[in-house]
This record gives sequence, structure tokens and C-alpha cells, in this order.
Amino acid sequence: MFAHSEIGKNGDPRSKVAEFVRIIETRGEAEVDLAFFKFCYADFDHVTDVNRLFEYYRTTMSRLQRLHPGTTFVYVTVPLVSMNEGVKDWAKRLLGRSIKDPYANVKRNQFNHLLRTELEGKERIFDLARIESTFPDGSRASFTNAGKTYDALVPDYTYDGGHLNEAGRRIVAEQFLVFLATSL
Repeated sequence: MFAHSEIGKNGDPRSKVAEFVRIIETRGEAEVDLAFFKFCYADFDHVTDVNRLFEYYRTTMSRLQRLHPGTTFVYVTVPLVSMNEGVKDWAKRLLGRSIKDPYANVKRNQFNHLLRTELEGKERIFDLARIESTFPDGSRASFTNAGKTYDALVPDYTYDGGHLNEAGRRIVAEQFLVFLATSL
């Protein structure tokens, strides 16, 4: 069985970690082969304490793995938003209504960098952000902030700059099946 549900509250990433723990710890005798959750792009803003959140995520997942050795826990990188801006996006950002905040996308990238550098080769990681930022030809969508280049969601994979459209969902789903088949 493959089960899916919403957890926690968008904008409050710690609530998602806590709800995931609650679900895992209250499943009773039911065996779960694989467990994971993903944050939403909306869980990160320009003031997110990336180091503190990452440490909370990592220690919680490690604790769950120790308590439930029969379950494989998978870490997931944080989804990104598209930084491709038109006049409408520029105006929304000026009014504080745009999801395309470059500083929030920098925080998402920083979290993903920590996850990759600290856990790659040690834990199972589904790199959602890398998939979302890779064009079909293998090139990468990116943006520059303060002289550094960061990953961004491929504009063709989204209908609103943050949520995946049909093409984006298909690509992520295909790569998730490849991940399941090759890494578990």
C-alpha cells in the first residue's frame, strides 16, 4: 500500500516534523517498509533558521530510524520555486504577494546543500529539488543572488511558480519510481 496525507501546517516546518513523528509512533503494530515526508516551499522564508531546522530534521529522522529499524526512512530535499519573473510577478513581489522571494529560495537551497553534504552516502535521499531544477536536456534552472548561483524550479514544470503542473508531476513521479527501484 502507498499512503499519502497532508501533515502539519504550511509555513511551520517543525509542525510537519512533529506530525510525521506522531504518525510513525502511533501506527501500532503495522509494519511500514518506507516512510518519508517533504516540506513545502512555503515552509521556508527569508528568516528561516536553516541550520537549526536541518538539525531538528536530521536528529528526529535518526531517532525514528533507531526506534523503528524495520522501516527505511528517506530524506527529501525541499522543493524550489521558479525565479523566472515577468511584469506581473515583479508587481506581486513589490506588493508582498509573490512566492518568488529570492531570499526564501536561497534558504531552500542552503537547506538542500546541508542535506546533501551531511547525509549523502550515509542516508537515503530523494533529491526532489535537483529533479525540479533540471531541464529535460540536463541543463539547470538557476538564479543569482548576492553573486552566488542557486537552483530554481524549471518554469515549464509549474503553473504558478511553485506548484508542479502535469509535466512537472510526471517527471518527478518517474524519477521517484527510479529512486525506489534503484536505491531501496
